[in-house]
Amino acid sequence: MKTEVSSTPELIRHVGAGVIDTQRKPVTYALLGAAVFFLILGGKNLLDRDYVTAGLCGIAVAVALAYAHAIHCGRPQPLADGVLTTIALCVVAVTIERRGLVGVLWCPPVMLMLHLVTNPRASATFDIGAVLIAVPMTYAQINGVTAFRIGAILVISSAFAHIYARIMASHQARQEEQRQHLDLMVSCANVGGLEWDDKTLHMRCSPRLLAMLGNPPNTDRPDWNILDWVHPQDRARMVDDFFNVLQNNLQPGEVRKTLAHGFRFVSVQGDTVWVHAEAIAVGGESGTAQKFIATFLDITQLRAAEADTLAALKRQTELNELRARFLAMASHEFRTPLAAILSSAELLKQYDERLSVQDRADLLTSVETGVHRMAAMLDRILLVNKADAQMLDFKPEYLDVQKLSASIAEDLRAQSQAKECSIDLAFTGGDPMGHFDPKLMHHIFGNLLSNAIKYSPHNSPVVFRIRREEDHFAFDVCDHGIGIPAVDLPELFEPFHRGSNVADIKGTGLGLTIVKKSVELHRGQIAVESEPGRGTCFHVTLLSDNPSAG
Repeated sequence: MKTEVSSTPELIRHVGAGVIDTQRKPVTYALLGAAVFFLILGGKNLLDRDYVTAGLCGIAVAVALAYAHAIHCGRPQPLADGVLTTIALCVVAVTIERRGLVGVLWCPPVMLMLHLVTNPRASATFDIGAVLIAVPMTYAQINGVTAFRIGAILVISSAFAHIYARIMASHQARQEEQRQHLDLMVSCANVGGLEWDDKTLHMRCSPRLLAMLGNPPNTDRPDWNILDWVHPQDRARMVDDFFNVLQNNLQPGEVRKTLAHGFRFVSVQGDTVWVHAEAIAVGGESGTAQKFIATFLDITQLRAAEADTLAALKRQTELNELRARFLAMASHEFRTPLAAILSSAELLKQYDERLSVQDRADLLTSVETGVHRMAAMLDRILLVNKADAQMLDFKPEYLDVQKLSASIAEDLRAQSQAKECSIDLAFTGGDPMGHFDPKLMHHIFGNLLSNAIKYSPHNSPVVFRIRREEDHFAFDVCDHGIGIPAVDLPELFEPFHRGSNVADIKGTGLGLTIVKKSVELHRGQIAVESEPGRGTCFHVTLLSDNPSAG
């Protein structure tokens, strides 16, 4: 990028912007020296009762101090370029008129100062004006030869001042170009920067860091603090693990680096921004940190991708466990009826003529029972798959919940005569009517009552309570059976999962999965309370008004 001389005014919007950092202190000291010189000179003229020159010296002192302070702090220039040029020309004219060649000696240093702190047009105007003032006045006061020499000296001084100022402006332009390139590289890397030093005590943030935070307000105020935007749970850790390097004793010039840390910022919009933070502290003469520089790499998307990967791995692990449970269940649940079917078929094939009519009927019944058992298990698997695919039929009807529950309980009593378990059915609360899918209701309470009977000892009562409340029905199915270990409760409704204490009690591990999905289709909830050895109680809540899914 080529920098034109005409771009210099843009670089000098703040006084001293054309002064590179390595020259800022020397130029400041030079202006302070000039202020001291003019102060002494003004005092001498005051003693000599030359009040005009003493006043001009006072103006020079004030201007030199103002510009020294502005250059040192990088603040806006105290006077407009045109005003400063006019004042300088007036001072030179009056000084030459009153002091002769002594006044001419003021011109070269003033030229250099104006080339450093004003735009090229203003400094050139002063150079030309100084020559046009000094040469005629010297010619009138002394002679033509001296006037010619003064003119040549001023022209050469102007040229040197111009060259020096342009060199410094060129250096500043190159530094600005390098800074812009660095900013672009940092911006591409999604890295934000923070700088703090012991002079200003002000945290300065890069544009990228401010963009990460959603461009918070008041960042130009000295009391603005990055910690205000750190997540509350990470704030103490950032102070202890990150900024503690500022508290440690540092040797002058020592560079100490913090360990890398991960923190969370909260943006203006309330979003959480994860960052990877590193920092260095530079020791000062007092043994404390003179400068602190930190970088913050935005890793929010990386964290999200990592979370997605972990979730996928967890899901894959769950699928692997599900497949293992399915294979274990299938090998057990299919092998038993298949063995019975195969055995019955072989007996019928080999001993058909020798078997009595009753024996033949018993063998055929065994085959039918095995087929029905496998068909029922396949139906359950297909039912779970339908529910997972959001394809399970949901057709609510306006029905009597009390009658439906009594019918389900009676069916279970008939199927479980061998266990001699009683079902204690109780309905309270008034109107028993509501919108429910009767098929899914059979799935829900048929499975719950069947499990309660299956896992309870002989002659153990099962409680089935129903309560009508304002806009829903509450169902409780409780038993005094083997209970469910606490370790199994989190996965109780997962497919093919069975309690670790079921021993040889038959089951597929699909019943409660079907129950939960049927409850969810009714926009209801299910909860369980259990204690091993003391029984289990399922609590089901179903809304009484269920709109049709179709």
